[in-house]
Amino acid sequence: MCASHLEPVSGLLSRLLRRSLLEQEACSGGARSPALAHLVEWLPQLWRHVNRLIETFSSTNATIGPAMLLGCPMDLAAAHTWFVNVWNYSLAPYLAQVVREGLHTYGVPPGASWEDPLAPLEDSYPWGTAAAAVQASSLVRLRQEDVGFDKLARMHAAAAATNMQYQNLRNDSSDLASLVQKMQQMDSS
Repeated sequence: MCASHLEPVSGLLSRLLRRSLLEQEACSGGARSPALAHLVEWLPQLWRHVNRLIETFSSTNATIGPAMLLGCPMDLAAAHTWFVNVWNYSLAPYLAQVVREGLHTYGVPPGASWEDPLAPLEDSYPWGTAAAAVQASSLVRLRQEDVGFDKLARMHAAAAATNMQYQNLRNDSSDLASLVQKMQQMDSS
């Protein structure tokens, strides 16, 4: 089994999507489509980003392969409908489940924070702005609450505060014990 972040798998999606784009351009008389070329570059970025999130909050064993994104049609409008369906019904639910299970199993990674997976890619979204796409096409967003990050972060903060209180109490009790010992020594002399 090959890891998704190593060759030959890591470049497979880009290579196959570029091939599909070249075939589409050849069939249309060589007409180039900058919008489709941008889409062909954007999908592998999304795939790598989703897998980095999975690796951060779960395990490399849970990363997704490129097959889920290989079916992208080489027509911009059809590709948008296809992407919304793939995101809403496959990628987003899987990502939410894997992250939720990873947080439950491994806890919150040190220094980790949650951000909607589409947020870093909004500026390069191939169909206009992602914010407009969310409203127009009901593109699912994954919030902290959707993956359970908010609960675990609060639990970790509460545990850290409790640990701090415990340490302070231990320090206070050892100070009290030494004070009692000093008072006993003074009484005996």
